[in-house]
Amino acid sequence: MLNRLQPQGVVQVGDTFSSDVFMANCTMDIYLYGAINTDKHATGQNNAYTLLKNVCTDFQLMFVPEIDSGVRAEMSQHGLVKLYCVGTLHQGETFIGVFEQEFGLVKCPQGGWKILMTKLSLKQAQKESVCLPALPQGPVFEIPL
Repeated sequence: MLNRLQPQGVVQVGDTFSSDVFMANCTMDIYLYGAINTDKHATGQNNAYTLLKNVCTDFQLMFVPEIDSGVRAEMSQHGLVKLYCVGTLHQGETFIGVFEQEFGLVKCPQGGWKILMTKLSLKQAQKESVCLPALPQGPVFEIPL
């Protein structure tokens, strides 16, 4: 969905990114690591949507998840599905870094899954960095239940 925010990603198949993918009481934390480290936070459906959309469009980000070793899911005893994903970041055809993301998904009473919380770490690549990201064996972030 996020890649479709970029001109080169519009032709990709998938759902349209909108505030509807978030729960009304969702939280979002974005950590940007590069020349200057910063973090951004949002609470609420519209604020989370706006923050993520702005970061993706401002930096012209394209996400390429590492499907073979970079996706993991677990379900808590209360039904929260935790999804972890890592991969590479691109601006057009240019590799610019890596990302790590954790989602907390809940089943919506009206049907479908929605994001209750997400933490996204965007790391600018060092010139000598060529390793593909992979998930560590333990949790990436802790989700308070």
